[in-house]
Amino acid sequence: CVDQVVQDGMEEMSLTPFHSASIGTLVRSQVSSDVYQAPLDVISDSNYNNSNSNNAKKLTGELLQQHPDGNVIHAVPLLEYILIPRGKRGFQQFHSFVENWTRIRADSQMLLKTSGCLAAAQEGLHHCTNTGGGTHSTTAEILFTGTGSAIPCKHRNVSGIYVRMENGNAMFLDAGEGTVGQLLRAKQQTLQGNETTEDTVGARTLEKIKAVWISHPHADHHLGILRLLAEKRKLSSGDGQCPLILIGPPNLLAFLKEYEQIDPSVVGSYTFLDCQSLKGSVAGSVNEDEIIQRLKLELGISSLVAIPVAHCRHSFAVVFHTTSFGSLAYSGDCRPSNVFAQVAKGADILIHESTFADGMEAEAVLKRHCTVGEALSVAQKMNAKTTLLTHFSQRYPKIPPLPTSSNSTTTTSIMKFIPVFDFTRITPANLEVAAQSIHFLRMLYPVDDNSSKENDGDDIMDVPGLFARSDLL
Repeated sequence: CVDQVVQDGMEEMSLTPFHSASIGTLVRSQVSSDVYQAPLDVISDSNYNNSNSNNAKKLTGELLQQHPDGNVIHAVPLLEYILIPRGKRGFQQFHSFVENWTRIRADSQMLLKTSGCLAAAQEGLHHCTNTGGGTHSTTAEILFTGTGSAIPCKHRNVSGIYVRMENGNAMFLDAGEGTVGQLLRAKQQTLQGNETTEDTVGARTLEKIKAVWISHPHADHHLGILRLLAEKRKLSSGDGQCPLILIGPPNLLAFLKEYEQIDPSVVGSYTFLDCQSLKGSVAGSVNEDEIIQRLKLELGISSLVAIPVAHCRHSFAVVFHTTSFGSLAYSGDCRPSNVFAQVAKGADILIHESTFADGMEAEAVLKRHCTVGEALSVAQKMNAKTTLLTHFSQRYPKIPPLPTSSNSTTTTSIMKFIPVFDFTRITPANLEVAAQSIHFLRMLYPVDDNSSKENDGDDIMDVPGLFARSDLL
């Protein structure tokens, strides 16, 4: 649907694949800007007409000029370098850049109008107001920096979940490659006038990250930790701050120690805590107990427990108690776990992987992941109040086929579940809006819109069990 609108309006202009991803973020932000952020919208109405804003200064083209000290270009989102034809080789001209963004915004508005999504959302969400009032924290949030599996694609980055507490401190649940960049793009969107700078916002955001939980040792869940550790070390140099608490499987520590021999920028930037020490039945050392106490103090939680799950070796789910959202449970990558459902019984927020659509149970078993229906079954057994579905196969770039009360064994008609996108922002106040918004997003993404024709490399992705075949490993 998005691509068709783009094609109809782009007869004289060829857009890169990333433009359709930009359109996706823009249309979702129009449904609910509080839930769905659009950090790449550098030509918004507010900054396009404000010559004094930081973004407007960028758009004057001054920062696109060559740096006097060398071949350095100050880029902005979606700035393009043309390789062919040779006659046009180089960075796109400023007027072309603005024209691209103007056309993207126009196509976004056309899609919203033709799909009927915006009108329906305005009517449907009119009585669905934020439930914050004076009782909920305005600081706490869950921000998804990546919601895809295995490898990044144009619509979904790999796993990363930023959780900020009421006291302003934060943690990450997994950190795949590109996690830091995604977080900073989302946070820089909140800049207002000249009150602060992007560097200041980035520094403040990273300084407040006190812990990272790595659920298992697969690269799409931990490669982003390298940049985060390096940035944290630079920020904390000489200021007496405690190192970041890194909770992960034991082989993650082995990886980091080997990496430190090549790149010393992460040395001394973290205090490591083995997930196995949080299983409850395992007695921790004095040093581990001290780390756990510091973790509780900095995040304002009362306890946390790790639950071994079936995926790869050293895979864990986790439950945090008395967060700003209440009890928060995160599955990591796994098959459905009755033990996890029991330990996290009554969770206020469940974040669960849902890699495959229903009907691909054999594939889910082979790769040790969950289907959407299996994830919701865990939520039902857990009696979770709200379930956030993430870690989708890249064959579902926009929205996966979701079960309804008529075709599912789970009670989806009464369950509150939200399939999330990159830059989805959940707060204690906007949970109801987020849950209702999904009904209108389905109007943007009809079932047949997830056709494999739209996905780069889906001929490979659609072969059952391809990446589990021993002859390819």
